[in-house]
This record gives sequence, C-alpha cells and structure tokens, in this order.
Amino acid sequence: MENIPKKEFAEWAIEKSGFKGGDIGSPDRRSIWICGIEEGGEYGCDDSQETLEKKIKQDLEKKETLGLGYENNYDRDYMNSKDFDKGVLKLINAFQKYKIKDYKSDNWEDYKKKLPCKPFVNGDKKRFFKINLFPVASSNEKQWNEHVQKVTGFNSKEALRKWCRGNSGSKDVSRQTDDYVKSRFDSIRYWVEIENKPKLIICFGRGYISDFKKVFLTNPKESVKPITICGRKLEIYKDEKSGRIVAICPFPTTRGKYSLNPKNDDLIQEFGDRIRGEFDK
Repeated sequence: MENIPKKEFAEWAIEKSGFKGGDIGSPDRRSIWICGIEEGGEYGCDDSQETLEKKIKQDLEKKETLGLGYENNYDRDYMNSKDFDKGVLKLINAFQKYKIKDYKSDNWEDYKKKLPCKPFVNGDKKRFFKINLFPVASSNEKQWNEHVQKVTGFNSKEALRKWCRGNSGSKDVSRQTDDYVKSRFDSIRYWVEIENKPKLIICFGRGYISDFKKVFLTNPKESVKPITICGRKLEIYKDEKSGRIVAICPFPTTRGKYSLNPKNDDLIQEFGDRIRGEFDK
C-alpha cells in the first residue's frame, strides 16, 4: 500500500480529529491547553472500519472546526477512569492551587466530583482545551489494524505520524495562500501562533519531546535543564516571542518507573505547583 492519505481522512486529520474540546481560546482571551499523544481508543484501532468511517463523516459534517467540550452526560462521560484522565484532572486541580489530597476518595467517580476544577466543559470559565498530537485513537500506542490502513491510506502508524509532522516549523504560518500545503502539525502551529494563542500548554509524554517542541515553540531547538521531581523529569519552556509557556511532563500511567503515577497525589501536586510557579512569574 502506498502511503498516500485518503482525501476525507486527510481533511479530518488536519482539522477535526484528536480534540476533546473545552475552550480553545482566542488572542484576547488566551486559554490553557492540555496535549497528549493520541486519544485512548474510543474509535479507530479498537473498533471496526465502519465505526471509524462514521466518526470521520460525522465530524466533517459539523460546522465548527473543533469540539466545544462536554455538555451532556457529564458524570458518565467526563474524565473516565483511565490513568491518563485521572492524572490530567488531578494535575490541573493542583495547578489551580487546590490541594488534591483534601478531596481524596477511593472511588474515582466520587473523587472527580469533589475536585473543584472541572476542565474541558463547554462554557467553563477556567478555559481549558484538550488536544492530541496525532489523530487516530488507540488503546495501544503501537496498534495499527488492517481496517485503519484502509481508511487512512497509511500502512503503518509511523507513516501516518511522518505525514502529520509534515514540514512544520519551516513555513511562515501567518501566511496561508492557495498553494499552502497543510499538515496536521502546520494546522496546530497556526492555531498556536495566530488564531488562538494559548498562554500555557501542558504536554504529557516525554518520548515525544521533539514533537511537542516542534508544534508549540518558536525555536524548537531550544533546550532547558529538566526539573527533577522524585526521579521524574519536568521541562518548562517560555517562548520569548509570544510569552507562551510549554511544560512537558511524563505520561500519566501506573506503569513505568518514571511515569507520572496518577495514584501518587503528592507527586502530581508537586508537578502542578512547579508549573504554576513558572506560570505566575
């Protein structure tokens, strides 16, 4: 199979996929973005070809470019029991200066209701937005089933990711002309630099540092000395041109010695406090 994206998939991957909504913000009302690697298997590799095609079609028919956030079935759908969701929700509350241990509960549904800050909800005044680097959802990062190949046009996940990366960073994103060839990363950079201008982006997944820097920093070659917290590394960048702060954290999971373990409230509190400290400077 040639690695040529299918037309509908390409349109969807560039501007309609991998977003869980919230408030994307604007230059005069800058929001805070949370960025993961890819969605956790709600459609795509874990489902059928028909399911993925239906998802693409439904998204392309929507008038808005990006999801607006959770509106209905809040308690059922919002921030489920996956390690990533737990870690993100706790860290955001720590960042908002809440002591997350004060709301501790052995039951996740009870815990998430008690936590004061509920991001990604349509109309929420806290202005958080959730995005992912790559478009196709999967519960296993290496998973790439045959039906996904047929829908996307790519014979491997790495081929898809190479296409998503495109030539981001080599073009002036402020100039979009008829011959402007977009990639997913080009689109994200345009939103970051021109259209929405988030003031803080918290990224999860240290294996993708170069990708996060490529889409979120004016100078992706910049490097900083990592902050070490209980053996885990946190990198915080301040983009001098825009004033934007980019924090790159370990991935929230109970697996791995250097992960951001969602069960460790003290660890997550420290990460949230450190990011807040840089944000408040």
